[in-house]
Amino acid sequence: MTSVDLMRAPLTRALTLFCLAVAPAAMAATATGTFQVTAEVQAQCEVDTSTTDMDFGVIDVTTDNDATSSLAYRCTTGTQPVAGLTYSQMSGTGGNLAYTLYQDAPGGQVWDNTNTRTLPAATGFGTADTVTVYGRITALNAGAAGVGNDYTDTVTVTLTF
Repeated sequence: MTSVDLMRAPLTRALTLFCLAVAPAAMAATATGTFQVTAEVQAQCEVDTSTTDMDFGVIDVTTDNDATSSLAYRCTTGTQPVAGLTYSQMSGTGGNLAYTLYQDAPGGQVWDNTNTRTLPAATGFGTADTVTVYGRITALNAGAAGVGNDYTDTVTVTLTF
């Protein structure tokens, strides 16, 4: 019997077709496993660019002059930074003009690098959180300033977290 005759035999043909059908399944084995995905999020903060300047406007030398600013910050969710403010005096062509920054209200709790403020816990980097900075130029300091001068100072905000 030749190989052609074997292929014609019904039993041989059925057996050959069966072997061809199950061969890929017998060779295609699968295995499964797992792996972990990990990350560590560390506390992070920044002073946001939406922080506003404090403008006392035109000073009245007969009374205390108050102004506010909005300090905006972004931190990882739940991070509660401590903010310190570094400043000295405003300066202009007429000399210096002293002012003080406060945490709660003009004339209240001083806010500087020694008297820091713990800010509310951050809601995340998506939206900036804000707090108000209060400022005061006393009548005594305003009266000592040179007339007709513009005064400026730069406040540096330091967030510790």
